[in-house]
Amino acid sequence: MALDNEVLESQLSIAELLSSMFYGEGELEIDDETAETMTALRDFLESPASGSPTSFRNLHIVIFLAVSESRTLALTVVLHLRARAPNSTNTPPLLELSIKYSRSPQPNVQGAEDGRDWLMQTIEHLQSDATKSELEPLPPRSSIPISSPTIPVSLNDTVTRAWFYLPSLSTRSKRDDIVNLAPSHRITGFVLAGKPGLLCIESPQPLGPDAFIAQIKTESWADIPSHQKKITERYRETGVKRVFERMDEVTETISTRGARANRGDMGEVRVFLEEKGLKGVLEIVLGANEFK
Repeated sequence: MALDNEVLESQLSIAELLSSMFYGEGELEIDDETAETMTALRDFLESPASGSPTSFRNLHIVIFLAVSESRTLALTVVLHLRARAPNSTNTPPLLELSIKYSRSPQPNVQGAEDGRDWLMQTIEHLQSDATKSELEPLPPRSSIPISSPTIPVSLNDTVTRAWFYLPSLSTRSKRDDIVNLAPSHRITGFVLAGKPGLLCIESPQPLGPDAFIAQIKTESWADIPSHQKKITERYRETGVKRVFERMDEVTETISTRGARANRGDMGEVRVFLEEKGLKGVLEIVLGANEFK
C-alpha cells in the first residue's frame, strides 16, 4: 500500500539531507537499488503520472561516524516508502535506525520513529563529545609494535618503486603503522595524509610493495570497513635507484588547503619530489587535472 505523496516527499528529503551531510569519502553508503529508487521517486514526485508509488522499495542508507581514530559507528537508516495493508493491526514506523559499534562488546542499538527530527537528534547525540568519551575511554594505540627490527638500506640499492593513491587517509595511528613496519622490510618512501592520501613504497623485492600493502591491510586496517580500505596503485617503476633513506610521514611538512584543511598542497609535494630527482612523477600518479 502506497504512502501519501507528501510523506514520500518527506522521506526522499531525509535521504537527500543525509547525502548532503555525509559527502566525504567513506562517510555514506547507498547501494545501487536505493540510488535507483531515489531517482525513480524523484521523477514520480515531479510527475506523478510517470510511475506507481506501490513499486518503490524502502531506502537503505548506511552512515559511518568516526568516534575516534580506532572506532567507527555504523548507522543503518531505513526509510519506509510503503504502508501496511489496510487490515493490518500494526502501523510500521516511517524510519528505522540501527547502530553498530565497531570493535565494541556493546550490543547494537535499534530504534524506530517518524520524522527527521528524531534522526537528526540521534546523530547529534552520537557525534557529541560526551558520547565519544564514553565509547573511547582509552587513547588509540598503534596495532603494530614500534620496535620493528631495522635492516640497513642504501641509496645504491636497486628497488621497485610503487605509488599508491588513497581517496582519503587521515587516521594517525594507521599512518604510524606504515612507518613502523617499513624498516623490517627494507622499505623506504613516504606517506602523506589528506584527501587524497599518497603512499610511495621503495622495496628491493619486485613484489615487496604488494606484500607490504597486504600486511598493512591485514594487521593495521583489519578494523576498518572494507569500503574504507580503498587504495589504488597508480604507477610502478622497476630497476631504479632508491631515493628515500627511510619511510617518512611527511604530512606535517606540507601545507594544507581546502575548507577543512585536509588537502595537501600538491605544488609543494611536486617540489619535494623534484628535489629527490622524481620530476614529473606526481603528474602521472594524480593526473594533470590536479594542478590546473
